[in-house]
Amino acid sequence: MNHKHLCNRSSGFTLIELMVTVAILAIISAIAYPAYTGYVATSRNVEGMDNLSAIQIAEEEYAGDNNGAYFAGATTAALQTASGNLWTAAPPTEAAREFAYAVTLNGTTGYTATATGKGGKVPASVILTVTK
Repeated sequence: MNHKHLCNRSSGFTLIELMVTVAILAIISAIAYPAYTGYVATSRNVEGMDNLSAIQIAEEEYAGDNNGAYFAGATTAALQTASGNLWTAAPPTEAAREFAYAVTLNGTTGYTATATGKGGKVPASVILTVTK
């Protein structure tokens, strides 16, 4: 009887295959992570842009009620209480907001509304402005 000796091979991954896989994952992560953090940072600016749009609408309403004069509020609370609470910031509490808001007058015909990052999730260097 002729018996052929069969080679027993264990199945699995070689060390080289595993190292190549890890290297590919590291490269993909190195490319994807900065893009992801950029998208997250941009999404946090949405609060500031939304509130500046609301401030702009409130300022125009205030000017319509006050012969074209704009309101200069040094704080969010001052702007919120102006002329019957024209604007309410979102989120409703100061502590929950990522930005601090201020409005300054530009002579008698305009204003600058500013949203400055508080330095938490949105860096203090992020400043959004609306000028009229």
